[in-house]
Amino acid sequence: MTWTDALGYTASAAVLATFCMNTMCALRILALISNVLFVLYGYFDSLYPVLVLHAILLPMNLLRLMQIRRSMGERPGAHQERHGHHKSASPNPSSSYSEAGRIWAQAKSSPDDTKHIYH
Repeated sequence: MTWTDALGYTASAAVLATFCMNTMCALRILALISNVLFVLYGYFDSLYPVLVLHAILLPMNLLRLMQIRRSMGERPGAHQERHGHHKSASPNPSSSYSEAGRIWAQAKSSPDDTKHIYH
């Protein structure tokens, strides 16, 4: 096995590990790692479709991670959740937490607004 093969297997393992994540934040961080590994793998093994795909996915995953982090900072209880102190009750009527505090949804005030769900 060459070092580029090992890099490809490592990148593939990172993608597989994303399916084991319990939160979107962890999933996006691992997806970013896999994107970097696949870009390197595609470059060094001249697999340009792989390189292009993950070069496109990398900024998309980074943008989504920033959106998740920003939204966690905006809502009540986000700091406590990041540090393992989950709330069992909803801080306001339009929000809901799962028992573990992992899923949060907030219905917007008008039908034109989107509904955000973070896991």
